[in-house]
Amino acid sequence: LAAWARPVLERVIRETDFYPDLRKDMDEAVSRLRRNVEVRLEGEVPAGPPALLFAVEVHGRDPLKVAKAAALLPRYYGELTREVLGAQARALRETLDGQVADMARVLSEHEARILSFKTQHQAELPEMVDTNARSASRVQALVEMRQGLVAEARRRRSAVLSAIPE
Repeated sequence: LAAWARPVLERVIRETDFYPDLRKDMDEAVSRLRRNVEVRLEGEVPAGPPALLFAVEVHGRDPLKVAKAAALLPRYYGELTREVLGAQARALRETLDGQVADMARVLSEHEARILSFKTQHQAELPEMVDTNARSASRVQALVEMRQGLVAEARRRRSAVLSAIPE
């Protein structure tokens, strides 16, 4: 059975001494155990989260070794699967953490460039249009008021000058 990982099969062979005549030839022992293991999908487990039920059959001469191997195979395969998934999860987390750090650095650089641009072009920014318009309006009002004061000062000066006898 190709689906069973070699480390699982080797561990079962060692613990059960399934093939005592092949202790020196682990390759042949693993190959033989793969041929003597049958896994069938029996259906879904009725209660709990969705899951499938597998039946594991091990064929051999010694009923005690067969029973022990049939019990150990799913347990060891589950352990191996959890280890692999855990390692994959750690690797994924490290990869994602690295990508987040890179993205944070890039974002920080972009924010610094934006801030620099806004500082250099503060008066030209779209959000400054209303402020600039109000400022221009105030300056225009001040200019008109000053022009009015200058005109009034000229009129009074002319009045004072005309009141002076020649």
